[in-house]
Amino acid sequence: MTPVASAEQLIDIIDAIPAAVAYIDAEEHFRVANKAFRGLYGPLFGDVIGHHVRDVFGPAGYEVMRPHLERVLGGHPVRYVARLPFPDGTVRWIETNYTPHPSGGFVSELHDVTPQKRIEERLNVLAEASRALVACRDRQATLGTIANMAISVLADWAAVYTLEQGAPRLVEVGHVPYLTREAVWELARELTPVAGETPKPLDFAKGTGVAVGLVARGEPLGVVVLASLHGHQWDRDDLLVVEELGRRASAALDNAMLFEQQREAMDRLQEADRRKDQFLAVLGHELRNPLAPIVTALDLMAFRGAGFERERDVIRRQSEYMTRLIDDLLDISRITRGKIELRKETVDLADVIAKAVELASPLLEQRSHKLAVDVPRGLIVDGDPVRLAQVFTNLLNNAAKYSPPRSEIAIAAAREADEASATVTDNGPGIPPELVPEVFEPFVQGKRVTDRAQGGLGLGLALVRSLTTLHGGSVELDTVPGRTTFTVRLPMAPRPAVAKVADGAAGRLLVVDDNIDAATMIAELLRTIGYEVAVAHDAPRALAIADELRPGIALIDLSLPVMDGYELARHLRTQLQHPPRLVAVTGYGQHNDVQRSRAAGFEVQLGKPVDFDQLVTVLGRLQPS
Repeated sequence: MTPVASAEQLIDIIDAIPAAVAYIDAEEHFRVANKAFRGLYGPLFGDVIGHHVRDVFGPAGYEVMRPHLERVLGGHPVRYVARLPFPDGTVRWIETNYTPHPSGGFVSELHDVTPQKRIEERLNVLAEASRALVACRDRQATLGTIANMAISVLADWAAVYTLEQGAPRLVEVGHVPYLTREAVWELARELTPVAGETPKPLDFAKGTGVAVGLVARGEPLGVVVLASLHGHQWDRDDLLVVEELGRRASAALDNAMLFEQQREAMDRLQEADRRKDQFLAVLGHELRNPLAPIVTALDLMAFRGAGFERERDVIRRQSEYMTRLIDDLLDISRITRGKIELRKETVDLADVIAKAVELASPLLEQRSHKLAVDVPRGLIVDGDPVRLAQVFTNLLNNAAKYSPPRSEIAIAAAREADEASATVTDNGPGIPPELVPEVFEPFVQGKRVTDRAQGGLGLGLALVRSLTTLHGGSVELDTVPGRTTFTVRLPMAPRPAVAKVADGAAGRLLVVDDNIDAATMIAELLRTIGYEVAVAHDAPRALAIADELRPGIALIDLSLPVMDGYELARHLRTQLQHPPRLVAVTGYGQHNDVQRSRAAGFEVQLGKPVDFDQLVTVLGRLQPS
């Protein structure tokens, strides 16, 4: 049987353990500490035997350890890694294992993992620096991030100097006490590498500090200075981290400076654009002021019969031309600032082009052009009718101005898949090839000759493209000598979904119109979508059918013979127990006509010719939900 080891032998065994081991009793006093513990911490603590843990590790260290001590003294094994402040002012990372002992105390096994943790911290610093620096977009924020990243682990103090106008300038986070600005300048010159090299850190001030240059594209940007106030010796690993931090900081600072330059350039452009818009607004106002009395004076001269008709026509024509130029200038300004608001509605392209032809007619007639129009009805688009008319007016005016007198100009439209396509073609000389790529840019014009004296400012086609684009469309140019074609494509308005025809009275319609063909065709269309339709061509027949059919809705032409639509509506409302809902159909659309139909009991008034999509929408709205 092996004899029990003596106390001296047990101490020898404990001393042979490479880890720092100690026994602490239930009152938290050190009773045993092995050689490894005394070797690591003896110089810090002296003789620990008999002393309380609080006295050995100090109040700050004890506060970190206390919850773990309470747990192990409660009989539970404990393992933890903590950043532990020591009484001498140093901070170490300690991995600790506490094992409960039957005597009521516990065995403490400590491992100093500070070197490993420092490596981990360095890697984290670089990763965090990269994330933080990527997010920086201005120089001051970048410099602050560089300094704060360095202070977090690598140093007690950090300062970042930039080189501006041949001299260093302190820009962020404190000044290293023993480093003068002249010394910084010398550092900057010493740390400027040969082109293509990475800046290397430099030890200075007897090992208490390190500096690294900030260099981008071979040019020095500044210096980062790190300092330790506790005599920290910068080892090789520290310098590698500083070197990498300098490389990443250099790239971030260079990017921030480029961003600042770009932002300053954008600010200058925006200010110039604002001044231009302000100038155009004032110019438009000042030019309109004298035009108003000129036009008024012309009207007064015409009213008084003052003669000089030819001269007055010239003045009026030129005044109108100047007004158009001012409008174009202001429109371009509003479009570039995003201030154009489209008042969209469902509109037939034929109506838009008819308005454009009317507006362009004076210039077409003045130059004796022949205009051919081939635009069918039914090309329905969703757009601002005023702005769309402006598009085609500008194209027609452009064709009129740049075509020889008595030319042939054509405007045509057709449906192409889901788009309405409209072309304006002239047989003028064509557009020079060098102008084709930029013909839709503002203020771009071809060479003027005498008969193009009213060439304008070169804004018409720019407006055409801008307004067409705002409508979701496109414009194209095809030009050869002797022929030029502009093609405008606009998305067709979606046909309204056909409402499900209700059962019963709501699905029965009465169409009353003395135009037999019109009544027959509209009835056929309504039958194709599921309505039961009866037709009458005069009021007496309509009353008889209504009494038998009991329709839910009646479409009534207001201009009926013998008894007009207003009178028929009154009879339907008074004679039937369940009168139909009434829709007026008429060629008149003045405000007083609408008021009169409303007074007679009509809920909706539609103009002739009736748009079928609009009619379907109205019928769906009048059906019970």
